[in-house]
Amino acid sequence: MAPDDPLADDTAPLRLEVEAEDMNTIDDYTNRRHAHRSSLHAARWSLRSWLCLGARWRTRLAPSAAVALLVLVVVVVLSVSAPKPTAEGEPEGSSKESLSCCPTTSTTTTTTSRDTTTAPTTTTQPTPASTTTTTTATATTTTTAAAPTSASTTTATTTESTATSSTSSTTTPTTTTTTKATTTTTTSAASPPPPPSPPPPPPQLFYDYRTVVLDTPFKHFHNANDIVNMITTKILTSSKATRPGGSVDDSAACVTCDDTKIPMAWIPDWFGHGEGIVGKSVLGADIYALVVGNATAERAVYVQGGLHAREWISPASILGTLHILAEKPTAAMVDMLKNVALYVVVVANPDGYDYSITTNRMWRKNRNPNTNVDTSMCPRDMGSGVDLNRNWGSHWAGADGDASPCSNAYRGASAFSEPETAALRDFVLKLVELHYLGAAVDFHSYGQLIMRQPGWTPGVAPVVSDAVQQAQQAIGERMRDAVVYNGGPSYTVESAAKLYPVGGSADDWFYTKAESEQHIGMAVELRPCYDCNSVGFAPAASTIEPTSKDVLAMTAVLIDEVSKMQVTSSRRRRMMEHRLATAAA
Repeated sequence: MAPDDPLADDTAPLRLEVEAEDMNTIDDYTNRRHAHRSSLHAARWSLRSWLCLGARWRTRLAPSAAVALLVLVVVVVLSVSAPKPTAEGEPEGSSKESLSCCPTTSTTTTTTSRDTTTAPTTTTQPTPASTTTTTTATATTTTTAAAPTSASTTTATTTESTATSSTSSTTTPTTTTTTKATTTTTTSAASPPPPPSPPPPPPQLFYDYRTVVLDTPFKHFHNANDIVNMITTKILTSSKATRPGGSVDDSAACVTCDDTKIPMAWIPDWFGHGEGIVGKSVLGADIYALVVGNATAERAVYVQGGLHAREWISPASILGTLHILAEKPTAAMVDMLKNVALYVVVVANPDGYDYSITTNRMWRKNRNPNTNVDTSMCPRDMGSGVDLNRNWGSHWAGADGDASPCSNAYRGASAFSEPETAALRDFVLKLVELHYLGAAVDFHSYGQLIMRQPGWTPGVAPVVSDAVQQAQQAIGERMRDAVVYNGGPSYTVESAAKLYPVGGSADDWFYTKAESEQHIGMAVELRPCYDCNSVGFAPAASTIEPTSKDVLAMTAVLIDEVSKMQVTSSRRRRMMEHRLATAAA
Protein backbone atom coordinates (compact mmCIF):
# COMPACT_ATOMS: atom_id res chain seq x y z
CA MET A 1 0.00 0.00 0.00
CA ALA A 2 1.39 3.40 -0.95
CA PRO A 3 2.22 5.67 1.99
CA ASP A 4 -0.16 8.47 0.71
CA ASP A 5 -3.16 6.14 0.69
CA PRO A 6 -5.78 7.68 3.01
CA LEU A 7 -6.97 4.18 4.00
CA ALA A 8 -3.53 3.54 5.42
CA ASP A 9 -3.57 6.79 7.39
CA ASP A 10 -5.13 6.26 10.84
CA THR A 11 -5.59 10.03 11.27
CA ALA A 12 -8.17 10.38 8.45
CA PRO A 13 -11.17 9.72 10.71
CA LEU A 14 -9.73 12.19 13.21
CA ARG A 15 -9.48 14.95 10.59
CA LEU A 16 -13.12 14.40 9.64
CA GLU A 17 -14.11 14.56 13.29
CA VAL A 18 -12.22 17.83 13.78
CA GLU A 19 -13.99 19.36 10.80
CA ALA A 20 -17.35 18.22 12.13
CA GLU A 21 -16.56 19.69 15.54
CA ASP A 22 -15.80 23.03 13.85
CA MET A 23 -19.34 23.10 12.52
CA ASN A 24 -20.71 22.34 15.98
CA THR A 25 -19.10 25.49 17.34
CA ILE A 26 -21.49 27.85 15.42
CA ASP A 27 -23.45 29.02 18.42
CA ASP A 28 -25.53 31.53 16.46
CA TYR A 29 -27.60 28.81 14.88
CA THR A 30 -29.06 27.57 18.14
CA ASN A 31 -32.34 26.52 16.60
CA ARG A 32 -30.49 24.05 14.33
CA ARG A 33 -27.64 23.00 16.59
CA HIS A 34 -29.14 19.83 18.05
CA ALA A 35 -30.46 18.54 14.73
CA HIS A 36 -27.17 19.33 13.04
CA ARG A 37 -25.14 17.62 15.77
CA SER A 38 -27.30 14.47 15.53
CA SER A 39 -26.86 14.38 11.77
CA LEU A 40 -23.07 14.68 12.03
CA HIS A 41 -22.98 12.07 14.79
CA ALA A 42 -24.82 9.61 12.56
CA ALA A 43 -22.60 10.50 9.65
CA ARG A 44 -19.45 9.96 11.73
CA TRP A 45 -20.47 6.48 12.85
CA SER A 46 -21.55 5.60 9.36
CA LEU A 47 -18.19 6.73 8.03
CA ARG A 48 -16.32 4.75 10.69
CA SER A 49 -18.21 1.63 9.69
CA TRP A 50 -17.28 2.18 6.08
CA LEU A 51 -13.65 2.77 7.07
CA CYS A 52 -13.56 -0.46 9.08
CA LEU A 53 -15.04 -2.29 6.15
CA GLY A 54 -12.42 -0.68 3.91
CA ALA A 55 -9.61 -1.77 6.26
CA ARG A 56 -10.94 -5.32 6.25
CA TRP A 57 -11.08 -5.38 2.49
CA ARG A 58 -8.03 -3.24 1.75
CA THR A 59 -5.94 -6.24 0.95
CA ARG A 60 -8.61 -7.26 -1.49
CA LEU A 61 -9.45 -3.88 -3.13
CA ALA A 62 -7.23 -1.90 -5.38
CA PRO A 63 -6.03 1.43 -3.93
CA SER A 64 -7.79 3.45 -6.67
CA ALA A 65 -11.17 1.82 -6.00
CA ALA A 66 -10.89 2.49 -2.27
CA VAL A 67 -10.17 6.16 -2.85
CA ALA A 68 -13.16 6.54 -5.20
CA LEU A 69 -15.44 4.79 -2.70
CA LEU A 70 -14.34 7.06 0.15
CA VAL A 71 -14.89 10.27 -1.87
CA LEU A 72 -18.36 9.13 -2.95
CA VAL A 73 -19.38 8.34 0.63
CA VAL A 74 -18.22 11.76 1.91
CA VAL A 75 -20.06 13.64 -0.87
CA VAL A 76 -23.36 11.82 -0.35
CA VAL A 77 -23.34 12.04 3.47
CA LEU A 78 -22.42 15.73 3.70
CA SER A 79 -24.81 16.81 0.91
CA VAL A 80 -27.77 15.26 2.76
CA SER A 81 -26.91 16.02 6.39
CA ALA A 82 -25.38 19.53 6.26
CA PRO A 83 -28.20 22.19 6.03
CA LYS A 84 -27.68 25.77 5.05
CA PRO A 85 -27.99 27.62 8.38
CA THR A 86 -30.22 30.72 8.62
CA ALA A 87 -30.76 32.46 11.97
CA GLU A 88 -33.06 35.24 13.15
CA GLY A 89 -31.40 38.60 12.92
CA GLU A 90 -28.62 37.42 10.53
CA PRO A 91 -29.10 37.56 6.76
CA GLU A 92 -28.61 34.63 4.48
CA GLY A 93 -25.04 33.89 3.41
CA SER A 94 -22.97 34.32 6.57
CA SER A 95 -19.20 34.58 6.48
CA LYS A 96 -19.02 31.22 8.30
CA GLU A 97 -18.78 28.56 5.59
CA SER A 98 -20.28 25.10 5.96
CA LEU A 99 -18.56 21.89 4.93
CA SER A 100 -19.48 20.82 1.46
CA CYS A 101 -17.79 19.07 -1.39
CA CYS A 102 -19.74 20.93 -4.01
CA PRO A 103 -20.36 24.64 -4.93
CA THR A 104 -23.04 26.30 -2.77
CA THR A 105 -25.22 29.39 -3.23
CA SER A 106 -24.44 32.43 -1.08
CA THR A 107 -27.17 35.12 -0.69
CA THR A 108 -26.40 38.52 0.87
CA THR A 109 -29.16 41.01 1.82
CA THR A 110 -28.39 44.60 2.82
CA THR A 111 -31.19 46.63 4.48
CA THR A 112 -31.04 50.33 5.31
CA SER A 113 -33.96 51.81 7.27
CA ARG A 114 -34.75 55.51 7.75
CA ASP A 115 -37.39 54.76 10.37
CA THR A 116 -35.67 54.10 13.68
CA THR A 117 -38.85 52.81 15.29
CA THR A 118 -39.43 49.92 12.82
CA ALA A 119 -36.96 47.07 12.40
CA PRO A 120 -36.95 44.42 9.62
CA THR A 121 -38.17 40.93 10.62
CA THR A 122 -36.83 37.67 9.13
CA THR A 123 -38.68 34.34 9.46
CA THR A 124 -37.14 31.02 8.37
CA GLN A 125 -39.16 27.93 7.37
CA PRO A 126 -36.83 24.92 6.80
CA THR A 127 -37.69 22.12 4.36
CA PRO A 128 -35.71 18.95 3.61
CA ALA A 129 -34.33 20.20 0.32
CA SER A 130 -34.90 23.94 0.32
CA THR A 131 -34.55 27.07 2.46
CA THR A 132 -37.12 29.93 2.29
CA THR A 133 -36.43 33.38 3.72
CA THR A 134 -39.20 36.02 4.04
CA THR A 135 -38.32 39.62 4.99
CA THR A 136 -40.95 42.23 5.95
CA ALA A 137 -40.07 45.91 6.45
CA THR A 138 -41.91 49.21 6.55
CA ALA A 139 -40.98 50.95 3.33
CA THR A 140 -42.07 53.30 0.63
CA THR A 141 -39.54 52.25 -2.02
CA THR A 142 -38.27 48.70 -2.55
CA THR A 143 -35.41 47.98 -4.94
CA THR A 144 -34.42 44.35 -5.61
CA ALA A 145 -31.42 43.31 -7.65
CA ALA A 146 -32.24 40.12 -9.58
CA ALA A 147 -29.81 37.34 -8.72
CA PRO A 148 -28.01 35.53 -11.59
CA THR A 149 -28.05 31.75 -11.78
CA SER A 150 -24.62 31.31 -10.25
CA ALA A 151 -22.89 30.79 -6.95
CA SER A 152 -23.67 34.31 -5.65
CA THR A 153 -27.00 36.18 -5.27
CA THR A 154 -27.23 39.72 -3.80
CA THR A 155 -30.51 41.46 -2.84
CA ALA A 156 -30.52 45.11 -1.66
CA THR A 157 -33.56 46.58 0.05
CA THR A 158 -33.89 50.26 1.00
CA THR A 159 -36.63 51.23 3.48
CA GLU A 160 -38.03 54.73 3.92
CA SER A 161 -40.96 54.04 6.25
CA THR A 162 -44.50 53.98 4.87
CA ALA A 163 -45.38 50.85 2.86
CA THR A 164 -44.75 47.08 3.24
CA SER A 165 -42.51 44.96 1.05
CA SER A 166 -42.01 41.18 1.05
CA THR A 167 -39.12 39.43 -0.71
CA SER A 168 -39.00 35.63 -0.91
CA SER A 169 -35.91 33.76 -2.10
CA THR A 170 -35.81 29.98 -2.58
CA THR A 171 -32.61 28.05 -3.29
CA THR A 172 -32.61 24.29 -3.92
CA PRO A 173 -29.22 22.61 -3.62
CA THR A 174 -28.61 19.41 -5.57
CA THR A 175 -25.74 17.04 -6.05
CA THR A 176 -24.76 18.87 -9.20
CA THR A 177 -22.63 22.01 -9.38
CA THR A 178 -25.50 24.18 -10.71
CA THR A 179 -27.97 25.91 -8.34
CA LYS A 180 -31.12 27.69 -9.58
CA ALA A 181 -32.02 30.88 -7.63
CA THR A 182 -35.49 32.41 -7.97
CA THR A 183 -36.05 36.02 -6.84
CA THR A 184 -39.48 37.66 -6.61
CA THR A 185 -39.45 41.46 -6.79
CA THR A 186 -42.35 43.60 -5.56
CA THR A 187 -42.26 47.36 -6.07
CA SER A 188 -44.92 49.49 -4.34
CA ALA A 189 -45.03 53.29 -4.06
CA ALA A 190 -47.69 55.08 -1.99
CA SER A 191 -49.29 57.78 -4.10
CA PRO A 192 -50.12 61.09 -2.35
CA PRO A 193 -53.84 61.64 -1.56
CA PRO A 194 -55.68 63.81 -4.07
CA PRO A 195 -56.31 67.43 -3.00
CA PRO A 196 -59.77 68.01 -1.51
CA SER A 197 -62.27 69.28 -4.03
CA PRO A 198 -64.03 72.59 -3.30
CA PRO A 199 -67.59 72.27 -2.01
CA PRO A 200 -70.27 72.44 -4.68
CA PRO A 201 -72.14 75.72 -4.92
CA PRO A 202 -75.46 75.78 -3.08
CA PRO A 203 -78.47 75.31 -5.35
CA GLN A 204 -79.57 78.53 -7.05
CA LEU A 205 -76.94 80.66 -5.33
CA PHE A 206 -76.76 83.73 -7.51
CA TYR A 207 -73.17 84.74 -7.03
CA ASP A 208 -69.79 83.87 -5.61
CA TYR A 209 -68.11 86.67 -3.65
CA ARG A 210 -65.20 84.74 -2.14
CA THR A 211 -62.78 87.10 -3.86
CA VAL A 212 -64.54 90.33 -2.81
CA VAL A 213 -62.11 92.40 -0.74
CA LEU A 214 -62.92 95.88 0.52
CA ASP A 215 -60.32 98.61 0.83
CA THR A 216 -61.93 100.27 3.86
CA PRO A 217 -61.05 98.52 7.14
CA PHE A 218 -63.94 97.46 9.34
CA LYS A 219 -64.09 98.63 12.93
CA HIS A 220 -66.29 98.85 15.99
CA PHE A 221 -67.88 102.30 16.31
CA HIS A 222 -67.87 104.56 19.34
CA ASN A 223 -71.64 105.01 19.40
CA ALA A 224 -74.82 104.56 17.38
CA ASN A 225 -74.49 108.01 15.79
CA ASP A 226 -71.17 106.97 14.26
CA ILE A 227 -72.98 104.15 12.48
CA VAL A 228 -75.61 106.56 11.15
CA ASN A 229 -72.90 108.94 9.93
CA MET A 230 -71.10 106.02 8.28
CA ILE A 231 -74.25 105.08 6.40
CA THR A 232 -74.91 108.65 5.33
CA THR A 233 -71.41 109.71 4.31
CA LYS A 234 -69.97 106.47 3.05
CA ILE A 235 -72.54 103.83 2.14
CA LEU A 236 -75.27 105.96 0.59
CA THR A 237 -72.66 108.01 -1.27
CA SER A 238 -70.92 104.90 -2.59
CA SER A 239 -74.15 103.37 -3.87
CA LYS A 240 -74.50 106.23 -6.43
CA ALA A 241 -78.13 105.27 -7.01
CA THR A 242 -80.88 107.18 -5.27
CA ARG A 243 -84.63 107.47 -5.38
CA PRO A 244 -86.40 110.69 -4.40
CA GLY A 245 -87.11 110.39 -0.70
CA GLY A 246 -86.97 106.62 -0.92
CA SER A 247 -90.55 106.69 -2.16
CA VAL A 248 -92.30 103.38 -2.76
CA ASP A 249 -95.19 104.61 -4.87
CA ASP A 250 -95.41 103.29 -8.42
CA SER A 251 -94.42 106.59 -10.03
CA ALA A 252 -91.05 106.61 -8.29
CA ALA A 253 -88.15 105.96 -10.59
CA CYS A 254 -84.38 106.28 -10.48
CA VAL A 255 -83.33 109.89 -10.95
CA THR A 256 -79.61 109.21 -10.65
CA CYS A 257 -79.09 105.57 -11.48
CA ASP A 258 -75.98 103.53 -12.19
CA ASP A 259 -76.80 100.09 -13.57
CA THR A 260 -73.71 98.64 -11.89
CA LYS A 261 -74.79 99.89 -8.46
CA ILE A 262 -77.54 98.97 -6.01
CA PRO A 263 -79.97 101.78 -5.02
CA MET A 264 -79.90 102.66 -1.31
CA ALA A 265 -81.77 105.33 0.65
CA TRP A 266 -83.16 106.16 4.05
CA ILE A 267 -86.82 105.24 4.36
CA PRO A 268 -89.36 108.05 3.87
CA ASP A 269 -90.77 109.95 6.81
CA TRP A 270 -93.57 107.48 7.42
CA PHE A 271 -93.89 108.05 11.17
CA GLY A 272 -93.42 111.82 11.55
CA HIS A 273 -89.91 111.60 13.03
CA GLY A 274 -88.01 112.54 9.87
CA GLU A 275 -86.53 110.73 6.92
CA GLY A 276 -84.97 107.40 7.81
CA ILE A 277 -86.33 107.32 11.37
CA VAL A 278 -88.77 104.63 12.44
CA GLY A 279 -89.07 105.81 16.05
CA LYS A 280 -87.36 106.89 19.26
CA SER A 281 -85.62 104.98 22.06
CA VAL A 282 -86.58 105.26 25.73
CA LEU A 283 -83.95 108.00 26.14
CA GLY A 284 -84.94 109.76 22.90
CA ALA A 285 -82.31 108.40 20.48
CA ASP A 286 -83.37 107.93 16.85
CA ILE A 287 -83.79 104.42 15.42
CA TYR A 288 -82.85 104.46 11.74
CA ALA A 289 -83.82 102.23 8.82
CA LEU A 290 -82.91 102.21 5.14
CA VAL A 291 -84.09 100.46 2.02
CA VAL A 292 -81.71 98.63 -0.32
CA GLY A 293 -82.64 97.74 -3.87
CA ASN A 294 -85.92 98.43 -5.64
CA ALA A 295 -88.16 100.25 -3.17
CA THR A 296 -91.15 99.71 -5.53
CA ALA A 297 -90.76 95.92 -5.63
CA GLU A 298 -93.72 93.83 -4.58
CA ARG A 299 -91.67 91.55 -2.32
CA ALA A 300 -89.55 92.55 0.66
CA VAL A 301 -87.13 91.12 3.25
CA TYR A 302 -86.54 92.69 6.67
CA VAL A 303 -83.27 92.44 8.63
CA GLN A 304 -82.45 93.92 12.04
CA GLY A 305 -79.50 93.82 14.44
CA GLY A 306 -78.29 95.22 17.73
CA LEU A 307 -81.39 94.33 19.74
CA HIS A 308 -79.09 93.20 22.56
CA ALA A 309 -76.62 95.95 23.43
CA ARG A 310 -73.46 93.90 24.07
CA GLU A 311 -73.62 91.97 20.79
CA TRP A 312 -71.47 94.41 18.83
CA ILE A 313 -70.74 92.01 15.99
CA SER A 314 -74.41 92.12 14.97
CA PRO A 315 -74.68 95.82 13.95
CA ALA A 316 -71.06 95.84 12.75
CA SER A 317 -71.56 92.89 10.38
CA ILE A 318 -74.87 94.24 9.05
CA LEU A 319 -73.12 97.51 8.35
CA GLY A 320 -70.32 95.56 6.67
CA THR A 321 -72.90 93.82 4.46
CA LEU A 322 -74.26 97.21 3.38
CA HIS A 323 -70.67 98.29 2.72
CA ILE A 324 -70.10 95.35 0.37
CA LEU A 325 -73.39 95.95 -1.46
CA ALA A 326 -72.56 99.65 -1.87
CA GLU A 327 -68.92 99.50 -2.90
CA LYS A 328 -68.37 96.22 -4.73
CA PRO A 329 -71.64 94.62 -5.79
CA THR A 330 -71.51 91.96 -8.46
CA ALA A 331 -73.87 92.03 -11.42
CA ALA A 332 -75.81 89.17 -9.83
CA MET A 333 -76.28 91.21 -6.64
CA VAL A 334 -77.64 94.13 -8.66
CA ASP A 335 -80.08 91.88 -10.54
CA MET A 336 -81.17 90.12 -7.36
CA LEU A 337 -82.27 93.35 -5.70
CA LYS A 338 -84.25 94.59 -8.68
CA ASN A 339 -87.18 92.37 -7.71
CA VAL A 340 -86.91 92.46 -3.91
CA ALA A 341 -86.64 95.37 -1.48
CA LEU A 342 -84.32 94.83 1.47
CA TYR A 343 -85.13 96.87 4.60
CA VAL A 344 -82.47 97.15 7.28
CA VAL A 345 -82.32 98.39 10.88
CA VAL A 346 -78.67 98.33 11.93
CA VAL A 347 -78.99 99.28 15.63
CA ALA A 348 -82.35 98.49 17.20
CA ASN A 349 -81.22 99.39 20.74
CA PRO A 350 -79.14 102.59 20.45
CA ASP A 351 -79.25 103.49 24.17
CA GLY A 352 -78.05 100.12 25.32
CA TYR A 353 -75.42 99.99 22.57
CA ASP A 354 -73.89 103.29 23.70
CA TYR A 355 -74.01 102.23 27.36
CA SER A 356 -72.17 98.99 26.62
CA ILE A 357 -69.42 101.06 24.97
CA THR A 358 -69.06 103.77 27.60
CA THR A 359 -69.92 102.07 30.90
CA ASN A 360 -70.68 98.34 31.02
CA ARG A 361 -69.34 96.18 28.19
CA MET A 362 -71.68 93.27 29.01
CA TRP A 363 -74.86 95.39 29.17
CA ARG A 364 -77.72 93.58 27.41
CA LYS A 365 -81.01 95.48 27.97
CA ASN A 366 -82.21 98.94 26.99
CA ARG A 367 -81.85 101.86 29.41
CA ASN A 368 -85.39 102.12 30.84
CA PRO A 369 -85.03 103.35 34.47
CA ASN A 370 -88.00 101.14 35.49
CA THR A 371 -89.43 103.75 37.83
CA ASN A 372 -92.77 101.92 37.98
CA VAL A 373 -91.28 98.84 39.74
CA ASP A 374 -89.25 98.29 42.91
CA THR A 375 -85.56 98.00 42.04
CA SER A 376 -84.13 98.52 45.53
CA MET A 377 -82.95 94.94 45.82
CA CYS A 378 -81.13 94.96 42.49
CA PRO A 379 -77.31 95.02 42.56
CA ARG A 380 -75.59 98.07 41.08
CA ASP A 381 -77.42 99.29 37.95
CA MET A 382 -79.15 95.98 37.16
CA GLY A 383 -82.51 97.48 38.12
CA SER A 384 -82.50 99.48 34.91
CA GLY A 385 -83.48 98.23 31.48
CA VAL A 386 -85.78 95.74 29.76
CA ASP A 387 -84.69 92.80 27.62
CA LEU A 388 -86.00 93.87 24.22
CA ASN A 389 -85.99 90.27 22.99
CA ARG A 390 -88.55 89.32 25.68
CA ASN A 391 -90.87 92.29 25.06
CA TRP A 392 -92.54 91.34 21.75
CA GLY A 393 -96.19 90.33 21.58
CA SER A 394 -95.79 86.65 20.63
CA HIS A 395 -96.05 84.46 23.76
CA TRP A 396 -95.02 87.36 26.00
CA ALA A 397 -94.43 86.37 29.65
CA GLY A 398 -93.68 82.84 28.51
CA ALA A 399 -90.50 80.84 28.89
CA ASP A 400 -87.35 82.69 30.03
CA GLY A 401 -89.21 85.99 30.38
CA ASP A 402 -88.35 87.12 33.90
CA ALA A 403 -90.72 89.31 35.92
CA SER A 404 -87.89 90.72 38.05
CA PRO A 405 -86.32 94.00 36.85
CA CYS A 406 -83.02 92.82 38.32
CA SER A 407 -82.82 90.05 35.72
CA ASN A 408 -80.95 90.32 32.44
CA ALA A 409 -84.05 88.76 30.82
CA TYR A 410 -86.58 91.17 32.34
CA ARG A 411 -89.62 91.09 30.03
CA GLY A 412 -91.02 94.54 30.87
CA ALA A 413 -94.39 95.60 32.23
CA SER A 414 -96.30 94.38 29.15
CA ALA A 415 -95.82 93.34 25.55
CA PHE A 416 -94.42 96.23 23.48
CA SER A 417 -94.09 98.35 26.62
CA GLU A 418 -90.75 99.68 25.37
CA PRO A 419 -90.53 102.48 22.78
CA GLU A 420 -87.94 100.51 20.79
CA THR A 421 -90.06 97.37 20.28
CA ALA A 422 -93.18 99.45 19.62
CA ALA A 423 -91.40 101.44 16.91
CA LEU A 424 -90.00 98.30 15.27
CA ARG A 425 -93.46 96.66 15.39
CA ASP A 426 -95.03 99.61 13.60
CA PHE A 427 -92.28 99.61 11.01
CA VAL A 428 -92.76 95.91 10.20
CA LEU A 429 -96.51 96.34 9.99
CA LYS A 430 -95.94 99.21 7.54
CA LEU A 431 -93.81 96.91 5.40
CA VAL A 432 -96.61 94.33 5.43
CA GLU A 433 -98.96 97.00 4.07
CA LEU A 434 -96.63 98.16 1.29
CA HIS A 435 -95.00 94.87 0.31
CA TYR A 436 -95.40 91.15 0.38
CA LEU A 437 -93.11 90.53 3.38
CA GLY A 438 -91.58 87.14 2.66
CA ALA A 439 -88.95 86.90 5.41
CA ALA A 440 -87.73 88.70 8.53
CA VAL A 441 -84.53 87.90 10.44
CA ASP A 442 -83.11 89.07 13.77
CA PHE A 443 -79.28 88.86 13.98
CA HIS A 444 -77.67 88.18 17.37
CA SER A 445 -74.43 86.71 18.72
CA TYR A 446 -72.92 84.36 19.51
CA GLY A 447 -72.94 80.62 18.73
CA GLN A 448 -73.08 80.20 14.91
CA LEU A 449 -76.72 79.09 14.88
CA ILE A 450 -79.48 79.51 12.29
CA MET A 451 -82.66 79.14 14.35
CA ARG A 452 -86.06 78.37 12.86
CA GLN A 453 -89.47 78.00 14.49
CA PRO A 454 -90.69 77.20 17.04
CA GLY A 455 -88.86 79.32 19.60
CA TRP A 456 -91.33 79.64 22.48
CA THR A 457 -91.73 75.91 23.19
CA PRO A 458 -89.56 72.78 22.97
CA GLY A 459 -92.08 71.49 20.47
CA VAL A 460 -93.99 69.00 22.59
CA ALA A 461 -97.23 70.09 20.92
CA PRO A 462 -97.49 70.61 17.12
CA VAL A 463 -97.50 74.40 17.47
CA VAL A 464 -95.74 74.71 14.11
CA SER A 465 -96.75 72.29 11.38
CA ASP A 466 -94.26 69.72 10.17
CA ALA A 467 -94.45 71.14 6.65
CA VAL A 468 -93.48 74.61 7.83
CA GLN A 469 -90.65 73.26 10.00
CA GLN A 470 -89.29 71.19 7.12
CA ALA A 471 -89.49 74.18 4.74
CA GLN A 472 -87.70 76.42 7.23
CA GLN A 473 -85.07 73.73 7.88
CA ALA A 474 -84.35 73.47 4.15
CA ILE A 475 -84.00 77.26 3.84
CA GLY A 476 -81.72 77.35 6.89
CA GLU A 477 -79.52 74.66 5.36
CA ARG A 478 -79.26 76.69 2.16
CA MET A 479 -78.15 79.66 4.25
CA ARG A 480 -75.54 77.50 5.98
CA ASP A 481 -74.25 76.08 2.70
CA ALA A 482 -73.96 79.57 1.19
CA VAL A 483 -71.80 80.69 4.12
CA VAL A 484 -69.52 77.65 3.82
CA TYR A 485 -69.22 77.96 0.04
CA ASN A 486 -68.02 81.54 0.41
CA GLY A 487 -65.33 80.64 2.93
CA GLY A 488 -67.22 80.93 6.21
CA PRO A 489 -67.74 78.43 9.04
CA SER A 490 -70.55 75.91 9.23
CA TYR A 491 -73.58 77.14 11.14
CA THR A 492 -75.92 74.75 12.95
CA VAL A 493 -79.53 74.79 11.76
CA GLU A 494 -82.04 73.94 14.48
CA SER A 495 -85.20 74.99 16.26
CA ALA A 496 -84.79 78.18 18.31
CA ALA A 497 -86.29 76.39 21.31
CA LYS A 498 -83.48 73.83 21.21
CA LEU A 499 -81.06 76.49 22.44
CA TYR A 500 -83.61 77.42 25.14
CA PRO A 501 -87.31 78.29 24.91
CA VAL A 502 -88.02 82.02 24.83
CA GLY A 503 -91.31 83.88 25.11
CA GLY A 504 -91.76 87.37 23.67
CA SER A 505 -88.90 87.12 21.14
CA ALA A 506 -88.71 89.06 17.88
CA ASP A 507 -88.36 86.04 15.59
CA ASP A 508 -91.52 84.43 17.02
CA TRP A 509 -93.46 87.61 16.28
CA PHE A 510 -91.93 87.79 12.78
CA TYR A 511 -93.21 84.26 12.20
CA THR A 512 -96.77 85.42 12.78
CA LYS A 513 -96.40 88.30 10.30
CA ALA A 514 -94.40 86.69 7.49
CA GLU A 515 -96.79 86.11 4.61
CA SER A 516 -95.18 83.20 2.81
CA GLU A 517 -96.23 79.59 3.26
CA GLN A 518 -92.92 79.01 5.02
CA HIS A 519 -93.59 81.90 7.43
CA ILE A 520 -89.90 82.75 7.40
CA GLY A 521 -89.23 84.32 10.77
CA MET A 522 -85.74 83.45 11.99
CA ALA A 523 -83.06 84.36 14.49
CA VAL A 524 -79.34 83.95 13.74
CA GLU A 525 -76.52 83.74 16.28
CA LEU A 526 -73.38 84.97 14.50
CA ARG A 527 -69.74 84.23 15.17
CA PRO A 528 -67.94 83.00 17.18
CA CYS A 529 -69.04 79.45 17.97
CA TYR A 530 -69.78 78.16 21.46
CA ASP A 531 -67.14 75.42 21.53
CA CYS A 532 -64.04 77.10 20.13
CA ASN A 533 -62.68 78.84 23.26
CA SER A 534 -64.02 82.07 21.86
CA VAL A 535 -64.15 85.58 23.24
CA GLY A 536 -67.93 85.42 23.23
CA PHE A 537 -69.58 88.83 22.95
CA ALA A 538 -66.30 90.71 22.46
CA PRO A 539 -64.70 89.53 19.21
CA ALA A 540 -61.83 91.47 17.67
CA ALA A 541 -62.46 94.01 14.93
CA SER A 542 -60.80 91.60 12.49
CA THR A 543 -63.87 89.37 12.86
CA ILE A 544 -66.21 91.97 11.36
CA GLU A 545 -65.35 91.56 7.68
CA PRO A 546 -65.67 87.73 7.51
CA THR A 547 -68.85 87.84 9.61
CA SER A 548 -70.23 90.50 7.25
CA LYS A 549 -69.81 88.00 4.43
CA ASP A 550 -71.72 85.44 6.50
CA VAL A 551 -74.61 87.89 6.82
CA LEU A 552 -74.49 88.69 3.12
CA ALA A 553 -74.60 84.98 2.17
CA MET A 554 -77.59 84.27 4.41
CA THR A 555 -79.44 87.39 3.30
CA ALA A 556 -78.86 86.52 -0.36
CA VAL A 557 -80.49 83.11 0.13
CA LEU A 558 -83.52 84.75 1.78
CA ILE A 559 -83.84 87.27 -1.06
CA ASP A 560 -83.67 84.40 -3.54
CA GLU A 561 -86.40 82.48 -1.70
CA VAL A 562 -88.67 85.53 -1.48
CA SER A 563 -88.14 86.42 -5.16
CA LYS A 564 -89.77 83.10 -6.14
CA MET A 565 -92.87 83.56 -3.99
CA GLN A 566 -96.20 84.02 -5.70
CA VAL A 567 -98.20 87.17 -4.93
CA THR A 568 -101.94 86.81 -5.44
CA SER A 569 -103.93 89.44 -7.31
CA SER A 570 -105.97 90.31 -4.23
CA ARG A 571 -102.81 90.82 -2.20
CA ARG A 572 -101.40 92.96 -4.96
CA ARG A 573 -104.49 95.17 -4.94
CA ARG A 574 -104.21 95.69 -1.20
CA MET A 575 -100.59 96.70 -1.54
CA MET A 576 -101.50 99.23 -4.23
CA GLU A 577 -104.19 100.74 -2.04
CA HIS A 578 -101.80 101.17 0.88
CA ARG A 579 -99.13 102.67 -1.36
CA LEU A 580 -101.53 105.23 -2.77
CA ALA A 581 -102.70 106.13 0.72
CA THR A 582 -99.12 106.47 1.93
CA ALA A 583 -98.19 108.70 -1.02
CA ALA A 584 -101.25 110.91 -0.44
CA ALA A 585 -100.41 111.34 3.24
